[in-house]
Amino acid sequence: MKRRRARIRIRLPAILFASLFCLLLAPRPALAIFTELGLSYNYKKLNFDDQNSLETQGATGSIAFYVWERIALELAYTNSLLVKKESELATPGSTSVRTTVQKADIYELTGQFLLNSNRQGGLQPYIKAGVAYINKSQRIQIDNTDPPPPIAVAGWGPSAGVGLKYFFTENLSIRLSYDVVRTPVDTGSTADDITGRAGISWLF
Repeated sequence: MKRRRARIRIRLPAILFASLFCLLLAPRPALAIFTELGLSYNYKKLNFDDQNSLETQGATGSIAFYVWERIALELAYTNSLLVKKESELATPGSTSVRTTVQKADIYELTGQFLLNSNRQGGLQPYIKAGVAYINKSQRIQIDNTDPPPPIAVAGWGPSAGVGLKYFFTENLSIRLSYDVVRTPVDTGSTADDITGRAGISWLF
């Protein structure tokens, strides 16, 4: 019974985004002034030594419907990966390497407010807030031993961020953002995932 419930919960975001693509194929809603497509990427790698490192990366695709000139409803999907390697004492005089691999699928629905409507080659700062559905899995491996099954958690959490767009033309812009999503860690606890991103947007 528990397994069945989990399947239904994981499929819910997929159903929501399938509905979104159906909307894309339909005529644009009368209230929507603009539609914006965005693609962002983030990457970070820290090397402490040969046995200790941290690497994170992620890609985000988004679509926003501007119901007013400075207010938009944005849907976004992020796929992220974290790989952390750290040495630990195994036996006196020897160490082992512990590798943690964490994957996440994040579906966001946020309201976006532009601080100005300047699209004539200018800067356009914005703020956003909303809700996210997060599906995370984590696998831990010691040296080259067979890793145990991944630990999976899923749940809803708040999402917020600030960003800045620079328009090269009325339609094309580069986009920088600083986003925070509260994600589940295990049963009953959460953690804030903070990410800086860079990307492009196309407005039509």
